[in-house]
Amino acid sequence: MVSSRRSAILNLAISKTDSDYIIQLDGDCIVHKNFVSDHLNAIEKGTYLFGSRVNIQEPYLNNCFENKIIAFSYLAKGIKKRNRNIHLPLLGNVLYKRNNKLSRKLRGCNLSYWKIDFLKVNDYNEDMTGWGREDSELVVRMLNNGVMGKRLKYKAIIYHIWHKEKSKEKLSINHNIQEQAIKNKLSWCENGIDKHLIEV
Repeated sequence: MVSSRRSAILNLAISKTDSDYIIQLDGDCIVHKNFVSDHLNAIEKGTYLFGSRVNIQEPYLNNCFENKIIAFSYLAKGIKKRNRNIHLPLLGNVLYKRNNKLSRKLRGCNLSYWKIDFLKVNDYNEDMTGWGREDSELVVRMLNNGVMGKRLKYKAIIYHIWHKEKSKEKLSINHNIQEQAIKNKLSWCENGIDKHLIEV
């Protein structure tokens, strides 16, 4: 996904689906075999969900691709943050409940939500281009609109394929947009999905 236009691409894609519930991930990820079912089994009204990301390190990539490896055990070679690779859904259910706090663990590459909850805040802010904060700024507005968040720890696992980091030259601009959403308790952005819905 082109980082500089990520918000616009996501808005356009969401505007064209008639699904009530969206499970979102990035193209540089491999999913755990229970990824989709873990998200679907945790669905709650007025709630967005976010899962864990395990990193596949650069030296292991050739072996991973050549052998078409898509399943990774806890002790698998080339895995970083392996504690995130523990799949124990019942434990996650006990430890993590809904809340209205923005989590630093939130990643847009492992996120699910009710489409109606996103439409109510006008989805992604297309003023945010480049790398950083577009997912968390969106969630800030959702939280301000009464939606709760829930972490899917020990389930809904994805494996992120190593790649060179994107440019962070727009991070300070995006960070300031998010800070304004927090400070002013914004629940709506002007440059969002609504213009794509009109086009549809």
